[in-house]
Amino acid sequence: MRGGYGAAGFHKHKWSYVVKYEPDHFGKDGFVRPAAVTDDVRAINVGAVASIIHGMVLSQDEKGRAVLDMPSMGIDKLLGGGKIDFPIVIKVSGTTALAKKKVAEAGGEVLVSE
Repeated sequence: MRGGYGAAGFHKHKWSYVVKYEPDHFGKDGFVRPAAVTDDVRAINVGAVASIIHGMVLSQDEKGRAVLDMPSMGIDKLLGGGKIDFPIVIKVSGTTALAKKKVAEAGGEVLVSE
Protein backbone atom coordinates (compact mmCIF):
# COMPACT_ATOMS: atom_id res chain seq x y z
CA MET A 1 0.00 0.00 0.00
CA ARG A 2 1.37 3.40 -0.89
CA GLY A 3 -0.66 5.44 1.61
CA GLY A 4 -2.86 7.49 -0.75
CA TYR A 5 -2.68 9.38 -4.00
CA GLY A 6 -0.55 12.48 -4.62
CA ALA A 7 0.17 14.58 -1.56
CA ALA A 8 -2.15 12.63 0.74
CA GLY A 9 -0.55 12.12 4.14
CA PHE A 10 2.05 14.87 3.86
CA HIS A 11 0.95 16.22 7.27
CA LYS A 12 0.60 12.72 8.72
CA HIS A 13 2.35 9.47 7.84
CA LYS A 14 4.44 10.94 4.96
CA TRP A 15 5.83 13.76 7.08
CA SER A 16 9.37 12.38 7.15
CA TYR A 17 9.34 12.33 3.33
CA VAL A 18 8.28 16.01 3.25
CA VAL A 19 10.98 17.02 5.69
CA LYS A 20 13.69 15.20 3.78
CA TYR A 21 12.78 15.68 0.09
CA GLU A 22 10.34 18.63 -0.12
CA PRO A 23 11.15 21.07 2.69
CA ASP A 24 9.59 24.01 0.81
CA HIS A 25 6.29 22.26 0.09
CA PHE A 26 4.32 24.03 2.84
CA GLY A 27 4.22 27.74 3.64
CA LYS A 28 4.34 30.98 1.74
CA ASP A 29 7.22 32.49 -0.15
CA GLY A 30 7.79 36.09 -1.12
CA PHE A 31 5.79 39.26 -0.85
CA VAL A 32 3.37 40.94 -3.26
CA ARG A 33 3.20 44.69 -3.01
CA PRO A 34 -0.29 46.25 -2.95
CA ALA A 35 -1.48 47.77 -6.21
CA ALA A 36 -2.06 51.12 -4.48
CA VAL A 37 1.67 51.39 -3.76
CA THR A 38 3.08 50.34 -7.13
CA ASP A 39 3.45 52.53 -10.22
CA ASP A 40 2.90 51.07 -13.66
CA VAL A 41 5.71 52.69 -15.65
CA ARG A 42 5.76 51.98 -19.37
CA ALA A 43 9.27 52.47 -20.66
CA ILE A 44 11.13 52.12 -23.95
CA ASN A 45 14.79 51.94 -24.89
CA VAL A 46 16.53 54.50 -27.08
CA GLY A 47 17.32 51.76 -29.59
CA ALA A 48 13.62 51.03 -30.12
CA VAL A 49 12.69 54.62 -31.01
CA ALA A 50 13.44 54.02 -34.71
CA SER A 51 11.00 51.11 -34.86
CA ILE A 52 8.28 53.20 -33.20
CA ILE A 53 8.50 56.16 -35.56
CA HIS A 54 8.69 54.01 -38.68
CA GLY A 55 5.86 55.17 -40.94
CA MET A 56 4.65 57.94 -38.60
CA VAL A 57 4.26 61.53 -39.69
CA LEU A 58 6.03 63.64 -37.08
CA SER A 59 6.20 67.39 -36.61
CA GLN A 60 9.56 69.12 -36.94
CA ASP A 61 11.30 71.76 -34.86
CA GLU A 62 13.13 74.84 -36.18
CA LYS A 63 16.31 72.82 -36.81
CA GLY A 64 14.48 70.25 -38.93
CA ARG A 65 14.60 67.47 -36.33
CA ALA A 66 11.59 65.23 -35.86
CA VAL A 67 9.64 65.76 -32.62
CA LEU A 68 8.30 62.66 -30.86
CA ASP A 69 5.74 63.11 -28.06
CA MET A 70 5.96 59.95 -25.92
CA PRO A 71 3.21 60.69 -23.33
CA SER A 72 0.62 60.92 -26.11
CA MET A 73 1.68 57.40 -27.14
CA GLY A 74 1.36 56.07 -23.58
CA ILE A 75 5.09 55.80 -22.86
CA ASP A 76 6.32 57.27 -19.58
CA LYS A 77 10.09 56.76 -19.49
CA LEU A 78 13.03 56.67 -21.92
CA LEU A 79 15.78 54.18 -21.08
CA GLY A 80 19.36 54.08 -22.39
CA GLY A 81 19.51 50.65 -24.02
CA GLY A 82 20.48 50.38 -27.67
CA LYS A 83 21.84 52.86 -30.21
CA ILE A 84 20.38 55.85 -31.98
CA ASP A 85 21.99 57.37 -35.07
CA PHE A 86 19.67 60.17 -36.14
CA PRO A 87 18.77 63.50 -34.53
CA ILE A 88 15.36 63.61 -32.87
CA VAL A 89 13.63 65.67 -30.19
CA ILE A 90 11.86 63.41 -27.67
CA LYS A 91 9.27 64.74 -25.22
CA VAL A 92 8.92 62.34 -22.29
CA SER A 93 7.87 62.32 -18.62
CA GLY A 94 11.03 60.63 -17.31
CA THR A 95 14.42 59.59 -18.61
CA THR A 96 17.78 58.20 -17.57
CA ALA A 97 21.09 60.02 -17.82
CA LEU A 98 22.41 57.49 -20.35
CA ALA A 99 19.38 57.98 -22.61
CA LYS A 100 19.87 61.76 -22.57
CA LYS A 101 23.54 61.34 -23.39
CA LYS A 102 22.92 58.98 -26.33
CA VAL A 103 20.25 61.21 -27.87
CA ALA A 104 22.46 64.29 -27.45
CA GLU A 105 25.41 62.52 -29.09
CA ALA A 106 23.20 61.76 -32.09
CA GLY A 107 22.34 65.47 -32.40
CA GLY A 108 18.96 65.30 -30.71
CA GLU A 109 17.42 66.49 -27.47
CA VAL A 110 15.30 65.04 -24.66
CA LEU A 111 12.67 67.34 -23.15
CA VAL A 112 11.46 66.13 -19.74
CA SER A 113 7.99 67.28 -18.72
CA GLU A 114 6.32 66.54 -15.40
